[in-house]
Amino acid sequence: MHGARWGGLEERYESVLNAEPSVFPRFVDRREYIAKYLGNGIGDLDRSVRCNARRVTLIGYGTLADGAADVFTFPLPQALIGQRGLRILVVTLSWFSPINTRHHNYRRAHLWFNFPDEGARPELVLPSTRAEVRHRIAQRGTVQHEVFTGEDARVFQADAGLRIWANCRADAGDFEGEAPYCLAVTMEVGEELDLPIYQQVAERVRQAVRVRP
Repeated sequence: MHGARWGGLEERYESVLNAEPSVFPRFVDRREYIAKYLGNGIGDLDRSVRCNARRVTLIGYGTLADGAADVFTFPLPQALIGQRGLRILVVTLSWFSPINTRHHNYRRAHLWFNFPDEGARPELVLPSTRAEVRHRIAQRGTVQHEVFTGEDARVFQADAGLRIWANCRADAGDFEGEAPYCLAVTMEVGEELDLPIYQQVAERVRQAVRVRP
């Protein structure tokens, strides 16, 4: 799921729907309508599990009870400071939830991620542009998968980090216990930006975490 993208399918579907006005309702959100056909797109396992010099993925996990939250910090590579060019941020949160078959929402545990801190939002590294699936649609199941893109240059402190909150609340009735979850975050830049993204993020992680061989 984390490697899933629409790619060029959005334009292809939209061209077909535009050719048949009766199929494409006039007063609807186009991306929301197209998401009914595409979901999160085509999965790419290789993109999920492999990094390169321009792409780095960090994975976090844990359990959350009703009303609880965990905070993760993604180190921002200083090579991006003042650089203009394509950058992509992909965040995927998935979890296991107990089920309430007598409730129309089914899931007892609703988890979601957000960026509530002022000064620590995606705008630090790219314009806050959500691509592909709309934010409200991405929170309807037990996987929240969102893609952010931008090209404008950004300036931030060399030791800055993007803080991502994983939150939990009861949904379909009472929720007791804890829901296990996994959070995957990928930062990638375009080929025109030949920057050591992976190296710089890895160095920041090693400085913050003692890793056993």
